[in-house]
Amino acid sequence: MTPLGLISVTTYFSRTREHQLASTMKSESQIPPIAFFVPSVIGGGAQRVFVTLANTLVDMTAHPIHLVVIRDGGEFWSEVRPEVEIVNLGASRMRYALPALTRYLQTVRPQALCSTLTYCNVVTILAWRLAGRPCRLLVREANVVRKEESVRRALMRLTYPQADHVIALSPELHSNILDANVPVRDSIATIGNPALDFQAIERTTAALDFLPRPNPRFICAVGSLTYQKGFDTLLTAFARLSDTSVHLVILGEGELRPSLEAQSEKLGIAHRVHLVGFVARPTDIVQHASLFVLSSRWEGFPNVLLEALGTGVPVVATDCPGANRSILRDGELGHLADPDDPDALAHSIAEALTDPRATPTERQERAQEFAAPKIAREYLDLFGAASKTAPER
Repeated sequence: MTPLGLISVTTYFSRTREHQLASTMKSESQIPPIAFFVPSVIGGGAQRVFVTLANTLVDMTAHPIHLVVIRDGGEFWSEVRPEVEIVNLGASRMRYALPALTRYLQTVRPQALCSTLTYCNVVTILAWRLAGRPCRLLVREANVVRKEESVRRALMRLTYPQADHVIALSPELHSNILDANVPVRDSIATIGNPALDFQAIERTTAALDFLPRPNPRFICAVGSLTYQKGFDTLLTAFARLSDTSVHLVILGEGELRPSLEAQSEKLGIAHRVHLVGFVARPTDIVQHASLFVLSSRWEGFPNVLLEALGTGVPVVATDCPGANRSILRDGELGHLADPDDPDALAHSIAEALTDPRATPTERQERAQEFAAPKIAREYLDLFGAASKTAPER
């Protein structure tokens, strides 16, 4: 595969099928594709969402589906369906993807292009303008805008009003974007993230080999090992629990691993804390937990919380900026604790271990409200694209 002089389109490079742009593009008489643009399919919530949407839309529309990335590989690469065309722009960094994305838009002229993550969205809007605005453009904002993020806020104000639609993941994020004075009141839409197909979850104990035998009860948390996820607060809260037989399992990887390991040692809980690393399907482990905890300082729309509900396990989440409160229906479906407060989090964890508030069925029903086909239909409507059974607009 070569960097873009011409755009390089790779369909499942891992399956040894490569095609140049000319051999994969449709003729003008054929239906234009729907394209999703994300830097890569390396493990992350936004990346997983776009893979899920692309895979789901294959069965819902006659439009070809393109997944546009700047580099190959990633934990979700093998999960992309063969019917989805992976377009590799061959850029080493996002800022170098602008010329390649512009050429892609000029050459392919998709029905619609949807991007996610703020800086990716900014590049997408610039490329779309340089290409002559050849399609509908949607940008998906995945996280809250914080007061200290002045550069990000300025970029959003300058570029987001140019898109046809801005997608907020929750009512809270919708309000947050408008409160940040991003002038998109007439173009913003609220669409949640698609949930997993929970019927496909298979119960297994093979994934629990990192725990001692017999397996103890454990609390599970999922996320990148970064400041945002608040795992330092979770470790402090966990150390304050009176029940010392419970273990803590954290699924995810990131730059704070050394400091979290050192904190576990200092708190005297290292023998009960398991930093497992990245897991492609966290629900394989979450489903066996006694409790799921989301300890974030801020969130957008946390898929891991929705997936935890889908497994039926009890949940605790911080009442931080983002969609946690609305997903849990103001605490009806799980305990809410103040962010950055180890005592409050420890109290909520202890309560949830004995009083989970909702039934497994109630939690699973909430998750099913975000079934992938339902969410994909909402995107399809914004794309101005027809379903396979509906007439073309």
